[in-house]
Amino acid sequence: MWKINNLFLLLAVCTALLFTACEEDPAIDDDNEPTVEDLRGQVVEYEALLSYDVNQVDSVMAAIDPILQLLITPQNGIDYLKVNYRTIDAHGNPTIASGAVAIPTGLAAGSKPPVAAYCHGTVVREDNLPTTLSTESNIGIIFGSEGYVVALPDYLGFGANPGLHPYHHADSEASATIDLILAAKNLAEELQSGTNDQLFVFGYSQGGHAAMATIKAIEENYQGQLEVTRGAPMSGAYDLSGIQAVSFEEAIPYPSPYYLPYIMLAYNDVYQLYDHTFEFLKSPYSGTLPGLFDGYHSSGTINDFMTEIPNQIIVDEVLEGFINDPQHPFRLKLRENDLYDWTPTTDMRLYYCEADQQVYYENSIKACETFEANGSTADIQCVSGGEQFGHGDCVIPVLLQARAWFNEVAEIQ
Repeated sequence: MWKINNLFLLLAVCTALLFTACEEDPAIDDDNEPTVEDLRGQVVEYEALLSYDVNQVDSVMAAIDPILQLLITPQNGIDYLKVNYRTIDAHGNPTIASGAVAIPTGLAAGSKPPVAAYCHGTVVREDNLPTTLSTESNIGIIFGSEGYVVALPDYLGFGANPGLHPYHHADSEASATIDLILAAKNLAEELQSGTNDQLFVFGYSQGGHAAMATIKAIEENYQGQLEVTRGAPMSGAYDLSGIQAVSFEEAIPYPSPYYLPYIMLAYNDVYQLYDHTFEFLKSPYSGTLPGLFDGYHSSGTINDFMTEIPNQIIVDEVLEGFINDPQHPFRLKLRENDLYDWTPTTDMRLYYCEADQQVYYENSIKACETFEANGSTADIQCVSGGEQFGHGDCVIPVLLQARAWFNEVAEIQ
């Protein structure tokens, strides 16, 4: 996915690690036992990973791209923390997940910063997470230095959470993100002076899908508790069952063929569509691919076991059913995780780049058009980051545009 040079490898050896237990389990009595919902968003423990002053943040931006150093002047230092928090799994059962929280330092006494939640793109390795100082962690550092408390979830199936990551599963993307937002607000209250009521949600690639899922879930389920000030889903696959499914249906080369087994294995894990992988994946892929999604193999390694044309690994009968039957079980589950056909009330910018061959930009166009057709009165626009940019090159242009749009209204002191 997105590759950006950074300074973490150089600076990590100089970073002191501090492990702090933040919160004991709440007292439980027979008459007032807390529910699963009561526990969600509670901090279990946290660990300080990095502490940067303003000059170190400036150096991080220079290492990412010199243009960032020219365009952004850091205002604060940051503390970058790994947080374990209470959430739910893909079936609604209580579990523990992890994420990173960046908290600005050097704020005026009593300052209450806004919260920004950043949802990361597709990863398969445990060492490529916000809590393991991935390249996307730099987004938390940059936004934190500008005065936001930033929440960066690892998602389920990564970090402190066991099992296979439920890739592009909208509900668990949203719950993992929302509960980390609540945990970040709790942590900021404990460590500093809390946060204000503003909330900004953004993400790139899979993170675009996760950001959209988060905004939708907050609107539907968190009225009176959370309200998204502005949202910026970027280059997300909002029409999984239609526009994005072309890469599954057609016998065409695809630049990231591992996406297909990733989503098929994840959906089978969540929805139990088939009893065995050989029922939907051909041999030898049914035997080799599942073990490669263990958190220790790279996307490149997985691609090496794939064919250039992804759908060649699918059992013929399953592929034919998916193409010809609108009610095919896998098609239905993709449809359940589509995120373009609802009526948002949150102001949003859907960023994309036309030359993206991994997540087709038409996903964003369809979402904007459908929101309008559904009667949304929110300020929603589709915004191109550049017709010449592919999936990786699109990141910085759209990220800078989202940052500028957030900063127009962010109450940063």
